[in-house]
Amino acid sequence: MSQHIAVIGAGIVGAACALELLRDGNRVTIIEPGDPGGEQAASYGNGTLLNPSSVIPMSTPGIWKKVPGYLRDPLGPLAIRWSYLPRLLPWLRRFVAAGSTPEKIAITAHALQPLLADAPALPT
Repeated sequence: MSQHIAVIGAGIVGAACALELLRDGNRVTIIEPGDPGGEQAASYGNGTLLNPSSVIPMSTPGIWKKVPGYLRDPLGPLAIRWSYLPRLLPWLRRFVAAGSTPEKIAITAHALQPLLADAPALPT
């Protein structure tokens, strides 16, 4: 069944999502407040960059100590709808645990490395 779906953001992720939704037969509207790829866009500066060093996971030892500062910063990298926190806690626990030691970071990086190993040589 075809649906009309709104995709928020015309960065690399939004554009890729919109493309797949179109391929599945949906109608798609992309909502972007500025120029796609412009300086205020989420993908500006790093969109479409596949880098072999991008295998370090977001969760690292001690990341949880930075959360209060992230939440206080209105332009910070983390925003949580407080009413959603009880449903989010199981995922947050797994996220923190996944990067809780240097050994876990190494295991994750080693698993991700083959995905990006040939990235610089691939045609654009």
